[in-house]
Amino acid sequence: MTRPPEVWKYGPVFDDLYNIRSGHGGREIRESQKLRPFQRAPGVPEDERDTHQLINFVWERYGGYSPIKLSDMTHEPGTPWEIVARENKYRVPKNTPIPDNIIADYFKKISASAGRMEKRAKFSSIVTPKGRRKITSSQRMTNASTSWNAIF
Repeated sequence: MTRPPEVWKYGPVFDDLYNIRSGHGGREIRESQKLRPFQRAPGVPEDERDTHQLINFVWERYGGYSPIKLSDMTHEPGTPWEIVARENKYRVPKNTPIPDNIIADYFKKISASAGRMEKRAKFSSIVTPKGRRKITSSQRMTNASTSWNAIF
């Protein structure tokens, strides 16, 4: 994908990807998309560790949500989609991109927030009834936060 995501009614959309997958409907996607019928599907090379960590982080964090929940999340105040929609008084012209700098700023804030939550979690350990330490979501984000910082 070479074009940025666009502001659509139900959330950000990569138009090229949408056009390729739109005939798929609500069925689960189980294979990589070939760009041309007799060409191998593109993939991420094994040595691109940061990219794999990012993909795994996104999948672990958002993979269990329904499409409606994901759409709702993109509409929350301060998200890149909401910022661009608000700037256009929620009457967004077709093909309106979400600028990379707005996306980067948003995820930098998320990464910084995860880092602050991680520090707080170290000082306030939560113990389960059997005396085992309960792992908080901020602690699970430790490696992901490091990956985000490496990217931005």
